[in-house]
This record gives sequence, C-alpha cells and structure tokens, in this order.
Amino acid sequence: MASVNQLVYRSIASSGFQSDDMVSLMSSCKKNNPALEITGMLVYNDGIFLQMIEGDALSISKLYNKISLDPRHGDLKILWSGRADERTFPHWSMAFKDMSTVCDRVLAEHADIINRIFEIDEYEISKGYKLFKALGATL
Repeated sequence: MASVNQLVYRSIASSGFQSDDMVSLMSSCKKNNPALEITGMLVYNDGIFLQMIEGDALSISKLYNKISLDPRHGDLKILWSGRADERTFPHWSMAFKDMSTVCDRVLAEHADIINRIFEIDEYEISKGYKLFKALGATL
C-alpha cells in the first residue's frame, strides 16, 4: 500500500469574500486538482477555511504556495503535515462542506475538535480525521 502526503491548514477568508467567490474557488479546485493528483476536503465556517490536501509532496507544496498567494485567503497556518497510509478522500478532487449545513448530530459528536480548530488553532490528528470523515459522509 502506497502512503500519501497530507497537509491540513486553516486560513481566514478575505473581508470581501462572497458566495460567488466560493463557487469560483471550488470550480478552480475541481479543474486543476485532478492533473496534480490532489484530493481532499475544504471546510468553510463563518469566514474561516479548514482544508486537508492529499497528494505527493511536490504537488502539495506547489498548491499550498498558490493558496498562500490567493487574495481570498489570509493568515494561513499549517496545522498538520505528514504521511498517511491512504487517502482520506480518494474520490474527491476537492470535497466541500459549509459548516452551516452540517446536521446537529455531527456537530454535537465533534464539537470539541470543531471549536478548537476554528477558534484556537489546535489540531489533534486523530480527532481531526474523524471530523473530516464525518463531514465527508454527509456529502
């Protein structure tokens, strides 16, 4: 089984970020990521992005550098970077979840990690994986 590189970061949406910007952002991900063999999930919560990117190290580095130059993102912070045995989102060039659409059950089950991820920059990889997988299951 081949392992895969993963990177999780959070960023703050620019002050002028609108729903049309999200449509454009996701369209760009779905267009560009397959050629780079990038998969992952982008989560949005009240002006904050949380994203897991999966792929080879060079592709992840190039994509993260591109994101860091994107004016829609500010105050980027890498929360975790490492290797996993397999992709968490093998079938998604970039899954997307707006936290405002997540059911109460999922929010309640993962409230401890959601609050810390979006509020104080801590990231526990085991709980983070569970959150990403739970959100992926709602797609």
